[in-house]
Amino acid sequence: MKLPIIDQHNFRVLNYFLNNSVLSPYAKKNPSNWDDIECLKGFVSDISKSLNKKGEEVDKYLMMFGKGLKKK
Repeated sequence: MKLPIIDQHNFRVLNYFLNNSVLSPYAKKNPSNWDDIECLKGFVSDISKSLNKKGEEVDKYLMMFGKGLKKK
């Protein structure tokens, strides 16, 4: 099983999108359990399929996007 690299930046993006939707009323600052890893994996996988891009490319973009969010 291939898992995405979970770091503060791509996890921040996951929370950003979840909190700006009706799917999740809360955010976690840091990943703390296996469910967080599975959630991020599904998030990256869904985006990859939608954009027809490799997971690694999406993960790299999310990391850069997350770094930008931190500056706000």
